[in-house]
Amino acid sequence: MLKRIAAVLALLLAVVAQSGQAQFTGGHAVTFVSGGPVTYGGLRVGTYSGTLDGPPISIWCTDFYNYAGNFTGYQTDLSDDTSLEKTRWGPLSGSLDRYRQMSLLTTLFQVGNESEWGFIQYAIWSLGSIPVSPIPWLGPVTPGSPNDKINGYLSWASINYQNYNYDNVYVLTDLKVTEGYYVGKWSGCEGIQGQTSCGKQEFLTGTPTVVPEPATMGLLATGLVGLGLASLRSRRRKNT
Repeated sequence: MLKRIAAVLALLLAVVAQSGQAQFTGGHAVTFVSGGPVTYGGLRVGTYSGTLDGPPISIWCTDFYNYAGNFTGYQTDLSDDTSLEKTRWGPLSGSLDRYRQMSLLTTLFQVGNESEWGFIQYAIWSLGSIPVSPIPWLGPVTPGSPNDKINGYLSWASINYQNYNYDNVYVLTDLKVTEGYYVGKWSGCEGIQGQTSCGKQEFLTGTPTVVPEPATMGLLATGLVGLGLASLRSRRRKNT
């Protein structure tokens, strides 16, 4: 019994400690259904609706400069940065951190805080496509201003994103972004990674989950060992 418990515990610890390797698949049929229910500055913000190869999914826009629409795309997970070359930002320095912070910010689109959705969305767009900060057309950075609130969300994401697991979070990217074809409505980008105007909007789908703390794993281990000892004592009593 103890040997079985030890084996289960070792497997659990290995799963927690193991670093994943990003995988991408494609092409997938990505369909844009509708934008978010909240508008800010005339733009839809928050959770969008779409489908991925048929079934419905929630999607979040990371891309300010391009248009939402249907496309055939890659699906890339965010477990590691080894295979990000099919995403808009590719293997550029900091790309994994960038996508993970955007993903964490999507968890803040909750019922009851709709008045904040515009600032949350602009924080995501700041990471995903808008190359300047503060955002010029939102005014100066003064206490309580839009740029001040956006900076607050960016700071929160940068501090907290490493405490989450992203194995079930995916980037949905138009195939043409990385194949060198110009499909955008703006000039100057022909599938060059790191550029912003590359055709269809890039989306995130899936939700990050909290990483178990070492203390939690310790409690789990203690509980398993305790169960094993209790079972062992019970067997010994039966045999005496």
